[in-house]
Amino acid sequence: MVETEFRHANLKDTQLIGSDFSGCRVKGACFTDPQGLTCQHKPWLIANGSFNIPT
Repeated sequence: MVETEFRHANLKDTQLIGSDFSGCRVKGACFTDPQGLTCQHKPWLIANGSFNIPT
């Protein structure tokens, strides 16, 4: 998923195991109940404007 456009995407219930968000645009993307987000993904997604990131 490197350099993918996810702005304002609904990523509810997605499988993200092994995902690499390098260069992705995620501002406004909704990550409700995703599977496989790592501790490294979460702060990066929040800092880049995503919301509903699970804690």
